[in-house]
Amino acid sequence: MLDTPRRARLLADARHTAGKLPRTQLFKIHNVANRTGYRIIKEGTARRSERIHNRGRKSVLAPHECEAIEAVEDANFGFASSSHFKVAQTISLANGSERAIQRNMKDFGVRTYMTVQKKMLSQAHIDARII
Repeated sequence: MLDTPRRARLLADARHTAGKLPRTQLFKIHNVANRTGYRIIKEGTARRSERIHNRGRKSVLAPHECEAIEAVEDANFGFASSSHFKVAQTISLANGSERAIQRNMKDFGVRTYMTVQKKMLSQAHIDARII
């Protein structure tokens, strides 16, 4: 993942001035909060934390509920082409927002399916496509 210019400059100066300049002063020079500066130096180049997104809160869906949603989506293509939230509502497991359910399913390892849009073609288009 690419870094922002501010992060890149801060990391370069931190390597260059290691031990010569207090880090808090380095953060002031680069107009970065102390907490953010220490996090940037600790992480190196990653822009976002790899920690869990829910900040210690319980997930909206339990693993067995995620498995149930996945089983329903695999069993029926009509459900597979809709969102996880719609499936969860249908089987009465929607106890959170759509975004939270989509995130929980993503963390569980299930992605949504993409369907092909169908439209009616005129006979002239059909004839033109035949080689």
